[in-house]
Amino acid sequence: MKGMRIKVDGKEQIVIVNERECSFCKKFFQPPRQKTIFCSKVCSRKVHYQKNKEKRAEYKDRLLHGGKRKELIKKYGLKCFKCGKEGKSSEIAAHHKTFNPLEHEYQELLCRACHCAVHHSFPKKNVTKEDIEKSINETNNLDEACKILGINRSSLYWKRKKFGLYFNAKFNEKIITKEQIEMAIKSTNGNKKEAANLLGIDKTTLYDKLHKFSLIS
Repeated sequence: MKGMRIKVDGKEQIVIVNERECSFCKKFFQPPRQKTIFCSKVCSRKVHYQKNKEKRAEYKDRLLHGGKRKELIKKYGLKCFKCGKEGKSSEIAAHHKTFNPLEHEYQELLCRACHCAVHHSFPKKNVTKEDIEKSINETNNLDEACKILGINRSSLYWKRKKFGLYFNAKFNEKIITKEQIEMAIKSTNGNKKEAANLLGIDKTTLYDKLHKFSLIS
């Protein structure tokens, strides 16, 4: 039986200690040191991997979903809103209903199959090139054109790409003026991150707006 080395009156002595339970696999082992809580390096690496995995998942949630995915899972559980299928965390995705990655308020939980079907679905009704051109010319807005055509934003995108249609019309986006940006930067003493939070946009979008209005070189 292995012993633990400790110092008594400045001299090292080998002392046999009781077996300890591993913090990960719950197996009993003889610890070589007093502070050892894992039976092997494998268990230690697995624990650190799980902690880093949780941190990466939280960072990804904040970055892509504004922290809303975690809130939805706490409220409704790991269940698809469309088909009702339950699964693991890796099998359930947070979907932006408006297809705008910056609008975190409008999200729902979907399984991988439903999420893929929403993003890659094609309209069942036969929408022609003339119908798309007519609806966009009348409304000059892609969201309203979708309502007239009876298709979603993803389907309209693929149809436009198929027919080679490119318009100046855009989806509904938050309109931010030059004066609002200047006021936000002044109120935050030039802090771009805080200014972006005040305006309700991300930092990258703020820099694009600054270049657009010639507020930054």
